Amino acid sequence: MDRVKINQSIKNKQVWYFIVIFFALWTIRELVISRFVPKYELISEALLKTLVWIILPSAFIYLIEKKSPINFLKLDTFPKKAASWSVVLGLAYVVGAIFFNGPSFKISTNLEDWLNGFLLVGIAEEIVFRGYILRKFSELMSFSKANLWQSVLFVLIHVPVWFAQNKGYFPTGSLYEYLSAIIFVFIFAITTGYVTKQTKSLWPAVIFHSLADLAVIVLIYK
Repeated sequence: MDRVKINQSIKNKQVWYFIVIFFALWTIRELVISRFVPKYELISEALLKTLVWIILPSAFIYLIEKKSPINFLKLDTFPKKAASWSVVLGLAYVVGAIFFNGPSFKISTNLEDWLNGFLLVGIAEEIVFRGYILRKFSELMSFSKANLWQSVLFVLIHVPVWFAQNKGYFPTGSLYEYLSAIIFVFIFAITTGYVTKQTKSLWPAVIFHSLADLAVIVLIYK
């Protein structure tokens, strides 16, 4: 019985090992490697994102959890009704972003925006945070607490990005913009966490996330 408890304790800590490795790798990528490898170069960005955000968690699941990554991440089910609502909500988000921005928006013709900002980011970020971290946290605590903590971590993983982009911890001359970004990212993570729980599938969150990125990244505002 003691051996069982010890093994379970070790297994419970493994999610924290993953978080430390994952955050270290991506922080180094944003703050160090980006100085030598163009940050938004098409191939390097796609390969690095795939390696750290998709292959790394999949390897942890396969080698440590001894389970199929597809099943563990809830990518084996596709609830059509829930996915349809995700499309509707995502498109509503895009339309709302265009409406509030006014006539100054334009659609990006940059291939990098479409590949890394639209097609890849949604599934990669959902795999790490709502697929792996949220599920592991839910095994250790209540879902509400698990969802809260994964949302905090989701905000924190954006900090190196903001730092690298703005040459400091705050957007140029605006603490308000920085706080707004924190609140937006946190609420977004909470929402996609509940979407994943209610639908018992990662796909609706992936669809919503991708369409939201379509508004934030692919639609460039002047």
